[in-house]
Amino acid sequence: MWRQYLEPIHVAVILFPLLAIAMAVPLFAYHYHRYGAISRWQVFVNYSFYFYLLCAYFLIILPLPSRASVAALTTPTHNFHPLLVYYTFKATGFSLHNAATWIPTLHTAGFQQPFFNVMLTIPFGFYLHYYFKRGFFTTIILSFCLSLFFEVTQLTGLYGLYVRPYRLFDVDDLLLNTTGGFIGWLGAPLFSWLLPSKERIETANAKRAHQVGLLRRFTAFVIDMLFVGTFTGIFMIGGLAFDHDPNMWLLLVLGLLLFVFIPQGLFKGTTIGLRAVYLQVKATNWRTASWLQVIIRNLVIYIPLILIGLGLQHIFNIHGQLTSFGLIGTFTVLMILIFMVDIVLAALMPTYPLLFERLSHTTTISSFVTDEQPTAPVRKQSTPSSLKKNYTTRSERHQSR
Repeated sequence: MWRQYLEPIHVAVILFPLLAIAMAVPLFAYHYHRYGAISRWQVFVNYSFYFYLLCAYFLIILPLPSRASVAALTTPTHNFHPLLVYYTFKATGFSLHNAATWIPTLHTAGFQQPFFNVMLTIPFGFYLHYYFKRGFFTTIILSFCLSLFFEVTQLTGLYGLYVRPYRLFDVDDLLLNTTGGFIGWLGAPLFSWLLPSKERIETANAKRAHQVGLLRRFTAFVIDMLFVGTFTGIFMIGGLAFDHDPNMWLLLVLGLLLFVFIPQGLFKGTTIGLRAVYLQVKATNWRTASWLQVIIRNLVIYIPLILIGLGLQHIFNIHGQLTSFGLIGTFTVLMILIFMVDIVLAALMPTYPLLFERLSHTTTISSFVTDEQPTAPVRKQSTPSSLKKNYTTRSERHQSR
């Protein structure tokens, strides 16, 4: 019986990397937007919480039976009688005064099922107390809601995938899961003192809120590309629906103009992605970047990326097989290497200005305002040294230009 609890966790371990990738940008964007920075411990705690929820969900739905076997079931679908679990446990023959009954009881379903239902939500209560700072009554309510979600999932036959439930909706599970959340919340202080507090993490983040790292910039880039890609995809699908064959690359260029070039020129060096993580493009003399600087900066970024895409499309067919290489392939590989070297140098040297920043004489600054700095950064001062107190950039070596 123990194996049935290990197999869902094994599946969760296999699928979690995909979930981690999908959650990366929303997670990073949220933390950069709220705190101005993100710590490794925050990433670990958040991902461990997501992994726990994935394991818990798989534990209540896996293994998935065949539809035919579920249709042939005649077992009960629900139990609305509370405390039936007590009588089931009592039937195991356990006696506190008879040590000979202790070990055999551990191997009975009457013990294992209620035990694992309590254990299922203990981590949930711990996270609510330690990281999310939720109180007692909130933890009880949220633990009950999580348990109710699990039970409804079972009662609906995995949301209608099966003609009937293949697991029992049990009111006792609601009580046991809620109890587990309470135990986790109650026991959190016994262990959380060993871990860094959320307040300590946020204080450390506030000190680094004005640092502009590659991860923060990449998060903004991905957010902008999501909007550009959505715009391109909508018009591609719309064109195909009306028997047209729209040019994907032309739509991509139009999307870049609408979501990157024009916003940076009109809104003082910001885009949707840059605003999400509190970044802003400035000239290296700390003034607002001119339209010419914005155009040069983005042309240096996106023309090579588009050419790399066209080059890869030329040398590989639709099945990913190499069809030709030649001069186009050599040029494509060369551009990829230049990008990689530029990024590696920026990762190794925090003050290293990226190629598009050097050619456009622009830099990227943090516009995040901490509690210690309640007012917006002054942007109209004439002396770069006064503005430098409010911003930290990757292109400080160009301040003298």
